[in-house]
Amino acid sequence: MVTQAAKRMQKTIEEAYLDLLEKESFRAVTVTQIAQVALINRQTFYHHYQDKYDLTDRMTAAVFIRVRELIEVRLAQLKRGESVDDFFSFLNSPATQRLLTPALRRRVTALYTIQYDQLACRSEFTTTWRRICKTCWPPGPPS
Repeated sequence: MVTQAAKRMQKTIEEAYLDLLEKESFRAVTVTQIAQVALINRQTFYHHYQDKYDLTDRMTAAVFIRVRELIEVRLAQLKRGESVDDFFSFLNSPATQRLLTPALRRRVTALYTIQYDQLACRSEFTTTWRRICKTCWPPGPPS
């Protein structure tokens, strides 16, 4: 179980990382820089994450979980008789914009631009979105 103190420290590290990503490329950001911006020592960073790749992967996974939760809520409503047009209207509605908090949007924007190990997070987002859509709307004629 992760303690509240550990959660706060992870959030501090993540926010420092996002601050750096707004100014520099992924490749330019170092663990030392993340630690300096977070006002921690490198050992504290390594207590929570293996490296910046691990930090990026965990942040990306958390974003996917949150976005999927939002979509699943709307899909439950869609299955109760809401049209597909209503579903997509909701995705662009002010209500959804409130659910997609500025912090979540900031994370998505930063993570979306990162490319490493010949795999872009952009591809990960696209693949995940397609997987969600296939689950919701299987191919074939409408029933």
